[in-house]
Amino acid sequence: MLRTRTLTIAVAIGLVVAACSGGSESSSDDETADEPAVVTTDAPAATAPATTAAPEPEADATTSPPTTAAPTTTEGVDTDGDGDPDASDPDDDDDGVADVDDAFPLDALRSAELQPLAPIVDGRPVLTDGPLLERLDWMLAEIAPGETTTVEEIEAAFDPDYLANFGAEAIVGFMDAVRTSWAGFGFTEVLTLHPGRIDAIIEHPNGVEGLFQLGVTFDGTARVNFIGVNNFEAGTLAPEYVALDVDATVAGLQEQADRISVLVARIEDDRCVSIIEDEADVPFETASMFKGYPLGAAAEAVHRGELALDTEIPIDPAVTNANGSQLWVSPPGTPWTLLDHATLMMAISDNTSTDHVMTAVGRDAMIAAVERLGHSQPEALSPFLTTTELWHLIVSVPAAEAEAYASLPDDEQRAYADEVLVPLGGIPFDHFRNGSNNDVLSAAGWRATPIDLCTMMAGLRTYPDGSDALRLVDAAYGGGTIPAFVTRNWERSWFKGGSLGGAAGLRVLTLGYLMESDDRGTYVVIAMANDDEGPIDQPAFVSLTHRLLLAVEEADIT
Repeated sequence: MLRTRTLTIAVAIGLVVAACSGGSESSSDDETADEPAVVTTDAPAATAPATTAAPEPEADATTSPPTTAAPTTTEGVDTDGDGDPDASDPDDDDDGVADVDDAFPLDALRSAELQPLAPIVDGRPVLTDGPLLERLDWMLAEIAPGETTTVEEIEAAFDPDYLANFGAEAIVGFMDAVRTSWAGFGFTEVLTLHPGRIDAIIEHPNGVEGLFQLGVTFDGTARVNFIGVNNFEAGTLAPEYVALDVDATVAGLQEQADRISVLVARIEDDRCVSIIEDEADVPFETASMFKGYPLGAAAEAVHRGELALDTEIPIDPAVTNANGSQLWVSPPGTPWTLLDHATLMMAISDNTSTDHVMTAVGRDAMIAAVERLGHSQPEALSPFLTTTELWHLIVSVPAAEAEAYASLPDDEQRAYADEVLVPLGGIPFDHFRNGSNNDVLSAAGWRATPIDLCTMMAGLRTYPDGSDALRLVDAAYGGGTIPAFVTRNWERSWFKGGSLGGAAGLRVLTLGYLMESDDRGTYVVIAMANDDEGPIDQPAFVSLTHRLLLAVEEADIT
């Protein structure tokens, strides 16, 4: 059963506004949330935003779109080698976009400035058709001035578990308060976006910014299971972290686990150029950070025309992994698309979506992606088990077989996966038949160095602007929870993390970020912690890694 938590804020004019929230708790001890969430409990409430005049906006060069000057051509230069010199060639880089319409006329991969996660048109985010858009349209219609919302409408639109937490009448009161307090608001930026959730910045007519949040279930009903409207603050780190310089931050990370690796790099000519590194060329357990490779395989299939963004990949119980998944509640046959699955795989690290993507592209394509994206030891990931197969190796097969698997040659590992693990089918919720064998997990799981992961990110950026392959990568890598001080100051921001643990706490924690703008370049920050005993202090590790992000933002690292 899906369970819900509550998040609410006390009523106070001009302070935090309103929230009613709920979420699934379907992840196992061995696959925890990639980013920590702060959750408090109280009754739902709503208040008006501050009515004082909006402050004058601070000058921020990063918020203005960069301008691109026309390149100076030299007589005889022929960028694309087509025999027509640039001076007379209407398409110098032969990318199919005429120079007059091309923001980067000498770069065949770039033709436009970096685009937001979701465009805003007339104060509304433009989303892909689907259940989330339908509920967003309903929500916005309900809170429009002059409308009313009844208890019956709430009971029809909201998840029963969510209603049990709050009560329909309280939610009606919430809707009434938002309708009054935030009348006339418009959307300005989408922060988080996947098929089950949107978090976006809104602006009140008086200039006060708010955080609008809406979540829906994956069980086929798409009922609301998370809703909130709060005054928005970009947030910052605790003072003790802000005070640290870069060296002290890296030293602090080194104290968090037995084995730590750190990489801060700038991507130049699609290569990772190290700025700061510590054990950056040493393989670590990645936990869910490995999912960038299946994403790469899917993007390549789209690029080649073998799959499309709207290719339907229906829910198959045989590859449904209820541990570390919210999508597992979707009825068999539910027609989620490749774009849906890929986004959920990266944005919320959903294991059911991950395995549907991996099965759709196949083992050979995933291994090819590992090689193409520059993994230093691609054989270490072969035969590239799905999360369901690895989970069966840990908890379903006899311990002796699982331990023997790790030392088998690649062809025998593949045969064992196909003949023994695949027929076991999907993983039901809380499937722990034989307990957890972390030794097998360490030996048979996914491993990569920080440089491998940075190289992968760099490679995924190389699909042409406007292509469906790049759209898939951007939507998936950019749809999750990323610190607002990153998303607001960089035109492209990606995140993927991972964690593994048990009763003693986390023993693997990994975080990887990419930040890019056309005028400042592209940076990657990766931090990985492995500790056989645990526990790893997740809040401290995340805060220290965010301090490195802030250092890049402040140009302390260049």
